[in-house]
Amino acid sequence: MSVEAAWGLVPGPQDILPYLRNRDSILQRVKAVLEEHGSPINYLQEKYPSSDKREEYAHTLWKTFPTAEDEALYYLAAELPGESPPGKGQLLHLACLSFSEASMLQVPAMERCMKLADEILADGCVTDTEPMMLNGSRYDTMGDDFVPPWGDKVDGGKPTLRAFSVCHHKSAARSATLHLLVNLFMEESGSKVIDHVG
Repeated sequence: MSVEAAWGLVPGPQDILPYLRNRDSILQRVKAVLEEHGSPINYLQEKYPSSDKREEYAHTLWKTFPTAEDEALYYLAAELPGESPPGKGQLLHLACLSFSEASMLQVPAMERCMKLADEILADGCVTDTEPMMLNGSRYDTMGDDFVPPWGDKVDGGKPTLRAFSVCHHKSAARSATLHLLVNLFMEESGSKVIDHVG
């Protein structure tokens, strides 16, 4: 018998990755929020009803999820590129993705968001097999024109994307669900920057 076995140190169900151990409770929280608010869009718009709140949220996202050394890989110019070459996708920061109802064809249904939340918890926010079809705007879809946390200019003085300005022809449900999960995680971690709804 090994020392690990003798002392009961053999990995067991309690030694699985934390996000797998907490999956059910996270999904229960997502479901409760969706039942209370009807959709992730309603939840997010209630939480960030003003330009000031959305600006604060954009800065919180940028600070919480820094691009660090990978910043050059992130696309921040105002003009979105056309189709990416095979195997060379574009990285967009979450603070670029809109959660406005005006930016999507229809508000995502609860069942769809629950399925996507489960997929994101298991595999991350993977879109390479189902490319996101995006449309950018000089201003965000909620009418804000505040300077985004990444600044007003990139690469030789070109204008940058506005925060929450990337609209969705496809994958709006995935983006809104990702915003919802991130907000729930920040609430759970006791973020002082982001207020709770209600």
